[in-house]
Amino acid sequence: MILTLEKNGGLDNDFDEIQYVRTLFIDKAHSYLSMMSSTVVDTSSKNNAVVKISKNSALQAAIYISDTMAPTLLSYDFTMDSSQNTGLITMTFNEAVNVTEFDVTAMSLQSTSSSSLQSVALTSGSSSVSPTTRALANTKSVASLGIIEVIVGEGDMDKIKKNVALCTGTGTTYLSLGSSLTHDNSLNENAFSAIESESARQVRTLTLDVTRPNLVSWDLDMDLGVVGLVFDEMVDPATIVVGGLRLQYSAFAGTSTAKFELVTSVVDTAATVAREIEIMLSR
Repeated sequence: MILTLEKNGGLDNDFDEIQYVRTLFIDKAHSYLSMMSSTVVDTSSKNNAVVKISKNSALQAAIYISDTMAPTLLSYDFTMDSSQNTGLITMTFNEAVNVTEFDVTAMSLQSTSSSSLQSVALTSGSSSVSPTTRALANTKSVASLGIIEVIVGEGDMDKIKKNVALCTGTGTTYLSLGSSLTHDNSLNENAFSAIESESARQVRTLTLDVTRPNLVSWDLDMDLGVVGLVFDEMVDPATIVVGGLRLQYSAFAGTSTAKFELVTSVVDTAATVAREIEIMLSR
């Protein structure tokens, strides 16, 4: 009879819990089994219970094979509208993986499963493992979990949003991962099984950004005739309607004529998707 330890992702399955105990099953000399008499019965009509093996006289494993299997990614979800212009990638692995040494720079989002031509690699200066994940991992004897949340910071989110071919739906959201991403919880510290850019993994669920952008500041250069607009997230200059802009003499203009709605001014022709957009006043 073969007893299979659960190793299918999630939190605190039997396989992970065993590996948290660093002195258990590290080799044959530390692999013993005790058994309750209620564990199994034979095929007799009497249903004879198995003979109990006491924890004080446990049976040593006849064969021991150490964990040499690389951890793998089962699935991931991407929320592009998390909080304060950040995103959240929730990754589920087939076993607990190390959180302390988790390398977000091994993560790249790309628009197709087979090419990194349109892609954004996460950076350690912007993205990181979430505080919630770290706090939960730190409750374990070894800081590792089967589900890890990665906060995609503003800088990396700006790069993603700037690339209009990337992460616009599940069909343009793929993830490649390097082997340096993390390792498992075994004493062998088996490195993660890389997902190459030529066979990137498609997102399971994608939550798109539904938060409206805000204008946070603006400036006016009367010498050059330029109005500079600064938003709190990336915007598409091709969608700007200059007639929606009104220049006025105070915060409340009321019925005063000291205000002007732009008519013939145009967006800077060199403008691309960005947080800062310039409007060229017509002369």
